[in-house]
Amino acid sequence: PPSQLRFCRKRGDKAGICTALGIEGFVDDRPDVLRPMAGLVEHRLLFGPQKRSGSERGVCRVRGWLEVGRYFGI
Repeated sequence: PPSQLRFCRKRGDKAGICTALGIEGFVDDRPDVLRPMAGLVEHRLLFGPQKRSGSERGVCRVRGWLEVGRYFGI
């Protein structure tokens, strides 16, 4: 429902929304969205192929939605 939608102007602002809502898992295809969530969101998943290699501490890379489902046990 529309009452459950949240909008923000900057990608980094998503971390505050997650904290306010008690979100424990977040999937995004941009490392710069997941980075500010370190220490706030327990499960941060980096989705899809990435142009840059390397790993972000505490971030799990997933290639597709089936892998996301397996990660969360669904």
